[in-house]
Amino acid sequence: MLPEDAMVYDVSRRLADLFSDRHILETDDSDFDLIRYAAEGKCSLHLMDATHAQLDMTWDTRERQARTEPRNAFYEVLWRGKRLHCLSLTYGLCDTERHFLIAEREQDAHDLFSAVCTWGAEVRGEILVWRGGAWSRDKLLMKQIESASFDSLILADSLRDELLADFDGFFSARDLYARYGVAWKRGILLLGPPGNGKTHCIKAMIQRLGRPCLYVRSFRPAKGTVAQSIEAVFTKARAVAPCLLILEDLDSLVDEASRSFFLNEMDGFAENEGILTVATTNHPKKLDPALLDRPSRFDRKITFDLPAPPERLRFLTVTSGQREEAARIDETEIEEIVRLTEGFSFAYLKELGLSGLMAWVRDPVPGTMGQVLRSQVDTLRRQMKTTKPKPIVEEEDDDG
Repeated sequence: MLPEDAMVYDVSRRLADLFSDRHILETDDSDFDLIRYAAEGKCSLHLMDATHAQLDMTWDTRERQARTEPRNAFYEVLWRGKRLHCLSLTYGLCDTERHFLIAEREQDAHDLFSAVCTWGAEVRGEILVWRGGAWSRDKLLMKQIESASFDSLILADSLRDELLADFDGFFSARDLYARYGVAWKRGILLLGPPGNGKTHCIKAMIQRLGRPCLYVRSFRPAKGTVAQSIEAVFTKARAVAPCLLILEDLDSLVDEASRSFFLNEMDGFAENEGILTVATTNHPKKLDPALLDRPSRFDRKITFDLPAPPERLRFLTVTSGQREEAARIDETEIEEIVRLTEGFSFAYLKELGLSGLMAWVRDPVPGTMGQVLRSQVDTLRRQMKTTKPKPIVEEEDDDG
């Protein structure tokens, strides 16, 4: 079997022989998504009958339907009164894509390439997710964001006001930043134990602001280096700014090997104009001090602590009120459950409600939900002890 580079060269050479009177433009640019461009009605795309098209059939579990997608195919492209052809190949373990755009005139190929890439680089009311070294559109994440709001996020009033002031104020303050000679960029780090609303807060913020959003799940690429992946993310953010750049679980995204590359990109003051970077971490002690303690990278650090009694009371009251009357907690018992759930995260409070409801439906006696929940508290507290992460051991400096 030919090495990948040799195979691509062989295809290029053969096409040059077959279409010696045409111009051939080659690209593996991720923004050149000709199929999506055609699906939006920007051009017409037809499989050529004279050539074999390799089609993959997949099952979409979310939509519950089969999908047929071309893997390797030769197309006729009709665009702005011009007729071009495109050979699209997918190959290798990493499913690398390469396109060969064939046109009578070099300018036609360049014009179509520019039009498709310009359109593909735009973020239009959607979330672009970076993982595996490529951008994709996550329909499930988009649905979660569309249903998220600060109204359903239970926080201390002071924290809620602080968050809204930071998020709402950034994009409207461009002129103010310029007046005082300050780079229009901001970094906010959300930290605290898991299950206390950081991710919900980010989704509600994305929904509230309605700005282009880039969501990073991992910098580790299927092909290439982490440094190249980091550079690609920030390059995209600068191209679509003003925008949101979300870095989920920052402690797992950036390690010692990639730290300097990441810091260099974060420090691009002029280049990062209009980028609101929001990162989360459950383990701030794992972050390098250069990330955690330097204000120019993350100007604000907002802690999502375990819910205090007032927040637990609000959570239990709201969730209980959403159920049918027979399954609600008696008002006289809520205060006791609030006391018993000291140290519970919002995630554990949610699980308490769910497991309690499942236990209650086995013997659905009206007015007994509080008793059922009290018994479930002990079960969950034992679970919390068995799943508690080991403490992080700080290494001492060699010089003492």
